[in-house]
This record gives sequence, structure tokens and C-alpha cells, in this order.
Amino acid sequence: MNALGYRPEDLDYVLLSHLHCDHVSGLKHVANAKKILVSEPEWRVANHLPLVYLPSEWRGVHVQTYQYENSGIGPVGESYDVFGDGSVLQIHTAGHANGMSATMVRGSDGRYVLLAADVGYANRSWEDMLTPGICTSRKAAITSLGWVRDMAHDPNCIEALANHDTHTDPHVITLAY
Repeated sequence: MNALGYRPEDLDYVLLSHLHCDHVSGLKHVANAKKILVSEPEWRVANHLPLVYLPSEWRGVHVQTYQYENSGIGPVGESYDVFGDGSVLQIHTAGHANGMSATMVRGSDGRYVLLAADVGYANRSWEDMLTPGICTSRKAAITSLGWVRDMAHDPNCIEALANHDTHTDPHVITLAY
């Protein structure tokens, strides 16, 4: 961030897909962001299972929660509209973690990018229906994988990205606004 001229307090939002340590170990570095958001179900579970999660990773950080709404969007029909305009959605994709969210970023033309978080560790995961090694529910993980696969093949999907895919090189995606 420093190399790009940004400071943590310049960030309006930090959206957390889930609270596993490989996703929040650097959270204290952006603690001064204006809003740090995670789903309420993920927050609740993460703060009651210290052998699975490491609450010390977010201790002292002001993390805010949101409730999923019955929107009909996603594998279980639940999402949270970050700005209230449909441009950024946190979509409930349980399986790897109970309250996990994928993030959909939509342009004004309806085309979108889907950040699939750990629904699958790589794009191959949803193409071949390979569940993550760690699952809170294998059934939910399969449902979420199937939904991501369907979305990835939607003509309006510019790209679906997995957090841990070693075949994804850094690149820029431009959306219409």
C-alpha cells in the first residue's frame, strides 16, 4: 500500500471473506481503515471456536458485522449489499467456513467479477467440483462450488477468482461505471 501511496486510513472498506488465519493475519496492518466488515455468522462462530480460529488476529481491531438478507442471490439465496446499489455484494457461500462470503463486484453494464474466496482453492476446484480440504459442511461446500461454477460460466462473468490459485497472475480488471 505504501508503494502505491495509500495508508490504512485511506481505505473506506476492508471486506473479509472469513476469519481463518491465512485471511486475517495482516488485519492489524489495516486496523485504521474506515470500515472492516465480516458476516455476523462468521464473527459469531470465530469468536467461540478458539481451537479453529485465532481471535488474537483481530483483537483490538474494530471489526463490524453485517447480516445476510434473503435476496435470492447465491447458493443459499443470501447476500449483503455493501452500498445498497447492487455494485458490491457479499454472498453467503458456506462450506469451507460457516459464514464465509464470496464478493461480487458489478459494473453498470451488469458484467461482474466474482471473488470466490475459499469456496475452492483454485479455479479448477469448481470446474472439477473439488471441495476445500477443510470444510464445516461438505454438502454446503459442494452447493457453493456448483453455484460458483455456474456463475463462472455466466456470459456476464468477466472472471471468477479463487484466493489461493497459483495459476492466477496479477492483472487489472476494468468494470464499466
